[in-house]
Amino acid sequence: VIQKPFRPEIKAALVADVDVKLTGNSAVCGYNHRIVTPLWYGENGRGGFESCVPYETGAGDLPAVWSTADVNTGGGSQQGGQPSPTQEYQTGFYTGPWDALGISQEEFNSLAGAPFSAVPATLKGIIYIDSDGTAQNQSGAWGIQGTSGEGLLYVDGDLNLTGPFNYKGMVYVEGNLTGSGSIWVLGSVIVRGRSSVNVSGGSTVLYSSEAIALAISKYAGQFV
Repeated sequence: VIQKPFRPEIKAALVADVDVKLTGNSAVCGYNHRIVTPLWYGENGRGGFESCVPYETGAGDLPAVWSTADVNTGGGSQQGGQPSPTQEYQTGFYTGPWDALGISQEEFNSLAGAPFSAVPATLKGIIYIDSDGTAQNQSGAWGIQGTSGEGLLYVDGDLNLTGPFNYKGMVYVEGNLTGSGSIWVLGSVIVRGRSSVNVSGGSTVLYSSEAIALAISKYAGQFV
């Protein structure tokens, strides 16, 4: 008897269906990292202080950014990945978070459960935040600051992340995403969006297939 495994279908460390703007000293890395990657490693890029390179698996690497629209990089922002750091004007964005997790929509609905109307006290687990209970209508807007979490964070609306914030697993946002300050995500960030994704300041996203699969399985409560 084991926890039911998840085999996510991830396109990049940061995936978007809208324009992506990366500025400041933000870092996005599509090289596959182990779940034991120490907190805040990689925030200075692959070649900087506390590099994430020693924690790369050497297999399953992805682009840093994948988008169906424009990818704009500027300032001191850094991107790394394979076969290229960024891929823009792509096709085939997810129909919903279930596609990214490699499960059916019915399975996802059962997994997500009833939504929270406000950001809960803990972000550890399968967290679904929605203002009206109607999935994928991009209603509502929330801000998260000064916390940590792991698992799956699904937000049906706009999300503003301000540091300090760290997370292991998958963050899926139906609305727009803005990120600034000390932000560190090990796993993947996926944004359907309405207009844009803006990541600046000390925001860091490191791709990790282990972090996504293991963090979600930990809280899914399913056994086979």
